[in-house]
Amino acid sequence: MSLPREKMIEIVVTQKRKIKEATDRLSQTLEDSKVDNELELKKNSIVEIRKIIHEIISELSIIGGFCDGWSRNYVSRISSTVAKTVSQSELMIWDALILELFATMVNSIIIDFNKTPFRFSGEIKARLREFEAKLKATVSRK
Repeated sequence: MSLPREKMIEIVVTQKRKIKEATDRLSQTLEDSKVDNELELKKNSIVEIRKIIHEIISELSIIGGFCDGWSRNYVSRISSTVAKTVSQSELMIWDALILELFATMVNSIIIDFNKTPFRFSGEIKARLREFEAKLKATVSRK
């Protein structure tokens, strides 16, 4: 059974709103986790940061399920790379910067509802590829 197009749009918009709320919490948690003149983030915040990232990836995956193959593949690749960042026992200040960039990129995804399956807009694809390359380079340096 297929969902009506209007219902699919409603679900995607709801997920985007949930992502926005989660990325706002992530930004605040990251800011609260910084320790003056320290490279590591506060240990008691790391679990909360991971939970928020899991939430964002979950919501993004739901959106990807309504999209074309390229968009689903992108969600899978970026989720995998971000997971490598947050799965470390310690998170450093530069990890916070990467996660902030991730939050900004996820919030900037534009969904093209003109065709079914939906797709990420062409303009955002280039920026997402660039972000993914930066993220992979950063993760591989660790």
